[in-house]
Amino acid sequence: SGDYDKADAALNLLRSRLTDEDFPIPVKDQMPLVEADFYLAQHNTDNAYPFLEQGLKTCRNRQLRTRIMCILGQINQRQGHLDVAANYFREIIKRNAVFQLDFEARLQLATSYDTLQQDHKYVEKTLKKMASSNQYREFLDKIYYALAQVAEKNHQDSLMIRYLRLSVS
Repeated sequence: SGDYDKADAALNLLRSRLTDEDFPIPVKDQMPLVEADFYLAQHNTDNAYPFLEQGLKTCRNRQLRTRIMCILGQINQRQGHLDVAANYFREIIKRNAVFQLDFEARLQLATSYDTLQQDHKYVEKTLKKMASSNQYREFLDKIYYALAQVAEKNHQDSLMIRYLRLSVS
């Protein structure tokens, strides 16, 4: 509801009880994710990050773990840690995530590659393969936009414009 002071007070109460012997273990395991959600709701990714990493270690739900990896990848991508972000996105793809998450991971992996360390041909090939697949037909605009970003990183202006036109069409 946006009442962060009240939520912080409730979290402080929970934190103070974590060491109690009768504190429920499932709640204890979820605390890092609750803390991360608290900070993410306030757009404070720096404070949320360690709690997300801790939640990744304690979470037993496969889908939730995959979602946490996606958030960690996005945070790293925004902060310019492209190699760490790419590792998270690769891990999501390996996990055979739900379609939407898998698609986003593939797209983010393509747009977060480092031009100095990775071969842009592989990234282009992956995106072009996605563009030709019927599975991703309704997402062609995003795929072509990602291809335009790759072309921009490689200073291929005419190719970038071509992909942007395809994205718009």
